Parts: sequence; structure tokens; C-alpha cells
Amino acid sequence: ARFLAEATQVGVEASGSLTSYASGERSDYQTVSLGPFVDWTVTEYLRITARGGYTMQFFDENGLFAAPDDTDSYYLGLSVAHQLTHAISHDLSGEHGLDTGIDAQSVQRTSLGYGIRWRLMDPLTASFNTSVEIASETKTAFGAGEDYTRLGFGCGLSYAMTAHLSSSIGYQYYQRDSDLERNNYDQNLVTLMIGYRF
Repeated sequence: ARFLAEATQVGVEASGSLTSYASGERSDYQTVSLGPFVDWTVTEYLRITARGGYTMQFFDENGLFAAPDDTDSYYLGLSVAHQLTHAISHDLSGEHGLDTGIDAQSVQRTSLGYGIRWRLMDPLTASFNTSVEIASETKTAFGAGEDYTRLGFGCGLSYAMTAHLSSSIGYQYYQRDSDLERNNYDQNLVTLMIGYRF
């Protein structure tokens, strides 16, 4: 990476992974990716991060189910974080790339998300988020591919009880709409957390 200015960093990122399944039902595979990135602190209150490049997946023919064909795709990522006021901050992010699914070993996934946080008073913060995910699974363990869209939104409250102890409660809703009717669902999640920071 190289610093073009005090608040700007550009560079090239590369990654690789080897995945091996102990059960033997799925085929092992390798993933490699390469591409540039930029991290730009535009002002004290605005930061933009962008990345993009190329990803390749190589599958071995050693699983119980037929392995997908070797897959390649571009990947993109963009995030914008903005401190709107001393009490309100929000961020927008988008991604596209290859991933691994539950039934499928290769998934083309595009997602967009937005979140906002509002410090109602010094120890109490409210948050809201919404997201959309569009994906195409090239082949599942059962042989058929799948296209689906998943929508989500959520909200939460966090409370800083002390400098080290905090608590939060949150609600998250997801709706999944698939071209395979058996994979449609509505999901409601409620979380309650207490955390201690040393």
C-alpha cells in the first residue's frame, strides 16, 4: 500500500484459501483473488473505501455430489461512512463477488446495506439498518441452481452502563424470496447482549 496523502491510502490486495471438507459430501476447492483498493478520509467526518478485482474458484472432483465447474468473477466493494452531526452517523455499503452457500458451493452475491446510529443521550444509542441481497447459486448439492432475493431491516438500542460494561437489545427481520419455493422464508431475530470491555 502507498500513502498518497496523509488521509489517502491505495494499494493492491491478494488472498488465497484452501477449503477441505471432512465429511466428503462436497468437493474441496481453492480460491484466489487479486485487485486494487483505496481508503480515502475525505474530511474529518467522511470516509470512503473502495476495492475491486478478480476472483477464481477451482473445484476438485472428490465429493459425493458433483462438483461445480471452475468459476471466476469480478468483485467490487464500496463503503461510505459519514458523521452527520455530533450525535448522528450513518453508512452505506455495497458488495459483489463470489461466496459459498449452504446448499451450493459457488454463489454470485450482490448486496447493498444502509445503517444509521443516533446517540439519544450520552449513554443511550439507537440504531436502524436495512439491506438487500441478490444471489445466484450455480449448483446446489441437489443438482439444481437457485436465484433468490433477501430483504432485511432491523433496529436496536445500546446502553453504556459504565466505561467497561454495556448492554444492547435488537430486532432483525429478513424475508427471502427464491425461485425454489421450499427455500422461501421469513425470519425474526431478537438479541439481548451484555458486554464487558477490559
